[in-house]
Amino acid sequence: MTVPTAVMTKLDAVNALLGSIGQSPVNTITGPLPSDAARAVLNVDTCLRDVLSKGWSFNTDTDYLLNPDVNGEILIPDNALWVDPVSQADDFVMRWEQNVPKLYDRRNRTFEIGRVAECNIIWGFNFEEIPQAARSYITARAGRIFQTNIVGSRLLYEYTQEVEREQYAAFKRMEKRSKRYNLIGDDPTAQRHYNPTRF
Repeated sequence: MTVPTAVMTKLDAVNALLGSIGQSPVNTITGPLPSDAARAVLNVDTCLRDVLSKGWSFNTDTDYLLNPDVNGEILIPDNALWVDPVSQADDFVMRWEQNVPKLYDRRNRTFEIGRVAECNIIWGFNFEEIPQAARSYITARAGRIFQTNIVGSRLLYEYTQEVEREQYAAFKRMEKRSKRYNLIGDDPTAQRHYNPTRF
């Protein structure tokens, strides 16, 4: 019986980074880790956050309703990387009060909004919660940065840069198929407010 190919895990990604500098793979990424493995985990996490914050079809919700709490304040979900209120009549922005992210009404200078706010949200997900094409691109990008910081080889940099380009191209093709772009609704020049980094 043929065993199906499994999608990449975060452990796989970390071991790919370690392999790029000639280090042995690890069996786990929990608990105390060798210094290179710990730096590899940090690189994967940083690249994951950076890539997701651009907003893609799989981690963006439009017209998402955020409800106020008993104090009339709207708390931002912990894994929301970016929140943009839809209504142009409101002047709401994300702001932190005592390290708690909330929606802030700039016009009335208050956190007490007192009603439901309709927002576009970019979500932050764990590595295992994103599509394979995104995992491959993030691993390639993290590998290039990791190798550059640890080894600094020009030859390896050029190789990992080419791998990153190929993975990004594959990721963009997947994104275009998922997003179902149209010329009017998704043109970056016409919709820059909702597509700030759209290619």
